[in-house]
Amino acid sequence: MVVAIQQQQQPVMAANGGVTIPLSAAGQALLVVGAVLIMDAGNGERILAKYYPHSEHGSCGKRQTALERTLFERCGRKHGAEGEATMCDGAVAVCRSNMDLLVFVVGRAMDGNELLLAMALDTIMETLLLLSGKTPLDRRALLDCYDLAALAIDETIDRGIILDVTPSEIAAKVARTPAGFADTPLQEQTLSSAFSFARQRLKSLLK
Repeated sequence: MVVAIQQQQQPVMAANGGVTIPLSAAGQALLVVGAVLIMDAGNGERILAKYYPHSEHGSCGKRQTALERTLFERCGRKHGAEGEATMCDGAVAVCRSNMDLLVFVVGRAMDGNELLLAMALDTIMETLLLLSGKTPLDRRALLDCYDLAALAIDETIDRGIILDVTPSEIAAKVARTPAGFADTPLQEQTLSSAFSFARQRLKSLLK
């Protein structure tokens, strides 16, 4: 399921079941997500983070650290802020807590896309549960399937664009990833293996 954009005043459901996002008068791009963050709920330690290029925090390590610290302080389980949209440094974040994990999807506050951020967050959480095979998901289970978790986020969001919101389909695609591919450093991946992986992914998308 691909997220589409049309010039509408209110979000509507596309014919293929995808979500249609309204364009602003200024021609707002479809870059909805600025970052996906998974932290330790006990101390705020970063476990997995993906910042996208258009994010105001994407290229600045200090701003990333400050954002993560603030989100942890405001949305830790002791604050009971799960499910609420939290404003921070020009960003808006939605959060889910699960055992000893905090999972955030972050966007720009000015875009007003909290519902889409929440949809992406729910998709990621449900996909991680499917991949780990454990309910509820905890830090140990996440680390055991860390590479698959990273790939699952990439299947859900590409450069800030929400591509798919069907957890079962995302988990199935990720599970078909060639063994060891995610563990291989990018510089060591041969062109042939990269093309092979791309062909397999294309075939899975066309099924």
